Amino acid sequence: MKFTVKFACALIIILISTGCITTQRVPVPQLDRDPTSAIIILKRPSIPITARLIRVEVYDNDKLVGHLSSGDELKWSRGEGTLKLETKYFDLWGNPSSWIAASTILEVKKNNVYVLNYSMSDPAVIGIAYSTLKLEDNEPVKAIFTSTPSGALVYAGPSQDSLKSLDCITPCTMSLPSGKSNWEAEYYKMTLAGHEDSEVVYKNSIPGDREVHFDLKSFQPAQAHSSPVPVIQPPTTSVPSRRIKTDQPISISITSPEIDRGLKVVLKSSTLTITGVATGGSGVAEILVNGQQAALGDQGHFSSEVLLKPGENQITVSATDTQRKSNTRTFSIIREIVKVVKKPDVEVKEPITINTGKYHALIIAVQDYSSRDINNLEHPIADAVAIKNILTKRYTFDDKNIVFLKNPDRKTIGTTFNDLRKRLSENDNLLIFYAGHGVWMDDMKEGYWLPRDASGINNPTDWIPNSTIRNYIRALKAKHVLLVADACFSGGIFKVREAFTSPNASIEKIYEMQSRKAITSGSLKTVPDRSVFVEYLAKRLRENKAKYLDAQKLFVSFKEAVINNSPNNQMPLYGAISEAGDEGGDFVFVRRQQE
Repeated sequence: MKFTVKFACALIIILISTGCITTQRVPVPQLDRDPTSAIIILKRPSIPITARLIRVEVYDNDKLVGHLSSGDELKWSRGEGTLKLETKYFDLWGNPSSWIAASTILEVKKNNVYVLNYSMSDPAVIGIAYSTLKLEDNEPVKAIFTSTPSGALVYAGPSQDSLKSLDCITPCTMSLPSGKSNWEAEYYKMTLAGHEDSEVVYKNSIPGDREVHFDLKSFQPAQAHSSPVPVIQPPTTSVPSRRIKTDQPISISITSPEIDRGLKVVLKSSTLTITGVATGGSGVAEILVNGQQAALGDQGHFSSEVLLKPGENQITVSATDTQRKSNTRTFSIIREIVKVVKKPDVEVKEPITINTGKYHALIIAVQDYSSRDINNLEHPIADAVAIKNILTKRYTFDDKNIVFLKNPDRKTIGTTFNDLRKRLSENDNLLIFYAGHGVWMDDMKEGYWLPRDASGINNPTDWIPNSTIRNYIRALKAKHVLLVADACFSGGIFKVREAFTSPNASIEKIYEMQSRKAITSGSLKTVPDRSVFVEYLAKRLRENKAKYLDAQKLFVSFKEAVINNSPNNQMPLYGAISEAGDEGGDFVFVRRQQE
């Protein structure tokens, strides 16, 4: 027995002294110098003496790349592709093992570093070891979202009924949240202006990268949402939830114009506001009038303005419920063809002078955001400066009565509205201009302005709701207030009724009645950073030659130009602000006397 112990100790000393346990090192190129290769690093931690003396051989796809000793590491470079890694060992007597101690297979990519840990437990019997190989991730797991065409907004959620925007415009990439080892099971869909919404797709929990891609179809008004969107259901053994069923189809009633009386509707105006109510189905979700989204109230009441060509005009109203079942109603409107008669040249006289109060302006421009979750903009401040210069140089706005907020936070905006509430009198006029990010939250049925200190998409608590802006305006003592918003803005802030005053009303009558009107660059669609809306708004204000210009005429003068030149079919809106004190008047711009 003593001889056996002495022999074993002597053998250990001989193995150490003869170099049987060695570490082979392979030169490793730096990634920035050899971007076509991947680097593999295999680490072996310090282990007890009995396992430490066992020599480990490392094979990459059956090719020996080196030896690994206790407390050491082995490095080598290789091309992109499948890495089949095996480790074999020799026992204390130098005999090769007849089985693989440990193995792993993974796909390696160029310009990446892969770190693996090799561990061996203290063998209970000399010559036997238990080994493992563990990969350490060297880059975060990502979710990659793409679409054809690009520019789609991504929605995700734990169920089909709880999808929320990820504030992610394709193509975009998101990293796995810290503390999580794999992606959770989720549903996804994408939306893009001018295209049908994508299907809803279910993704199981996976430990690696997640890729979501949709091919979006161009929007066809005649076929819009004519059939249910297919849903890929997750495999489950539980009882599926009951879907809403209804045999009652959607009905569409038109309240204006009065088409149900059986008479032809003949108009002289180039514009017409269609109003009505849709009921039935599983709940009305969307109304389209000639393919354009209408303002929709909570009881199915809707309103939309259409342009009429001379002669007969076909009007199509389509209603879709929450189960994507649709109904369509079509009718005709005739616009009179007016013969143009040349009138003799007469001297154009200025209208009677009206006694207006002071003109104030609150100009808000937000383009630099504190949160990394919100994309910065490039043009709001420049657009706001251009509007301010036009107001002071061409119209009766004085510098001392203009408040210009550049990249304000939420508190500053609220404080400024409160100051105006105390300062303005019943004879004053106020123009409010906002340029910056706007967000519509489907689940809350609310639109928001995003101040500089706004948090990301998952925390709207410090955003400014449209309803708060409306309350600020309602509290003002001013005779006329005009809100001009160059942002995604809720159409629901408008009253669902005829918003236009009579075209024959005198300027004195228009100014006499109190007004709370708004002009917005769009309804629920995303507004591009480079604003076509501001470009044509400023152009019409500069080109105006009349002494008095009411907001309705200003809107009509540039609306068509915005629609025809917008990259995403932008539809500007004009109307009275709901529940803010509008009495039918309008904001009137007064041009300075030109020298």
